[in-house]
Amino acid sequence: MTRQTKPPTLGIDLSAIDDTEDVEELDEPEPTPPEPVKQIPISKFNLSRVKGYKQKKALMKQQLLVSNTIAELKHALSIFDPEEIRLNHSLILFVCQIVEDIFTKTGLGEIKNTVVVEVCKEYFKGDAELVQMVIDIVFDKVIKTNWFRQNKTRIADIFFWVLRLFGDRLDVRYQTNFKTSLGPSL
Repeated sequence: MTRQTKPPTLGIDLSAIDDTEDVEELDEPEPTPPEPVKQIPISKFNLSRVKGYKQKKALMKQQLLVSNTIAELKHALSIFDPEEIRLNHSLILFVCQIVEDIFTKTGLGEIKNTVVVEVCKEYFKGDAELVQMVIDIVFDKVIKTNWFRQNKTRIADIFFWVLRLFGDRLDVRYQTNFKTSLGPSL
């Protein structure tokens, strides 16, 4: 086997390309930006004592979360050709599970349903009733949110915080015990 002495030329000669030919451009639909949601105004004043402010702020946060979730899921699913995953029940199961994990408060079933229908109806001939029917079929397979699923990241954060807090001391103690268990050094 001989070794190649000169690296292969991977360049393209652009002078050989004829610019006069009409090239048909593919009409790819541009993803439409989500409708703008009223942002929560930031103020240096404490408005929490104004009647109805907390409810208004919570509603705006919820609307922002809904619109961001819809936009992100549509963007994530845009890599698929609509015909490729058309009428696919596993798509609805996937979206239902993500929405279940995002919206963890109780009493948000209608909002979860709306988000799933809005994201998936494009792949189900634009028929919201068909999406709703498939949601009813796959609903039992969705892992429901419970206290542990809601708080598992918080529990992990607390565990690693404690580990960082005491980790240096534990590490030195185990290193010392390990060194002494090897016997006297030469």
